[in-house]
Amino acid sequence: METELWKWTAAELAAAVAGGEVRAAEVVESHLARIAEVNPVVNAVTQTLADVARRDAEDLDRRRATGERP
Repeated sequence: METELWKWTAAELAAAVAGGEVRAAEVVESHLARIAEVNPVVNAVTQTLADVARRDAEDLDRRRATGERP
């Protein structure tokens, strides 16, 4: 897995997830890790809703694994 998915554009991420190159959960974890790293300095994010993001990403990955194309 590319550990710096947070550097990818939204279009690149959408194509990679749709093509099965990366999982949505990997994208979410990459972004959450970056927020945890940078936010103490910039104080830009007040609420991440990490649990919701993780749940939704896992749901998307499950649906894609069964052949559904959401």
